[in-house]
Amino acid sequence: MNSTPAAIPVRCLPFSNDTSNTMKEQNKRRLAKEILYCFFATLCTLLLWGFLETKNYFTNNNIRKLTTETSRLTFQIDSLDKVIVLDENRRTQVDSNIISLLDKGATEDDVRRYVYDFKKKFGNKEVFDKEEQLKSKRTLVLQNLVDTQNKLIHNNEKRNILIWALIILFGILYPLRIVYNVLMWSFRTLKRIK
Repeated sequence: MNSTPAAIPVRCLPFSNDTSNTMKEQNKRRLAKEILYCFFATLCTLLLWGFLETKNYFTNNNIRKLTTETSRLTFQIDSLDKVIVLDENRRTQVDSNIISLLDKGATEDDVRRYVYDFKKKFGNKEVFDKEEQLKSKRTLVLQNLVDTQNKLIHNNEKRNILIWALIILFGILYPLRIVYNVLMWSFRTLKRIK
């Protein structure tokens, strides 16, 4: 009895050329997918950084405009202060009253309130009303300036936002994608077995 071993098909051998080429192609495809996923995640992070920088650019422009407007209003208010002219008797009266207030221990705010009331009582009404309008407008512009400055995203905040984006993209999406692929593989395997 001469028995010759049955020939094993070449495709079944673990290191055959046919299987090896197929495995190399599958590995190349997987590697290409991983590179694309990594590139996509990096691109998303760079787009987020670009959005934050663009937002800061426009916010800084708005801050510059508001600062210029505040300076302009302050200049107008200061020029109106020079227009409010008191006669010599009134000016002497204001000066002596300020000196007596300071001698009694009045604060700078007390002196400012006194001068304000004095101007209101004895100064030019039209100029005084214009000054009040400008001061209220400047107050609104200053409040808007503070609100705009609070919207500015500082470097530490940008860094934290980008770190969280990277954590979400690489730390959550990659594992979720792997879990999805493993589940799909198991369902396909169960389907083939039936």
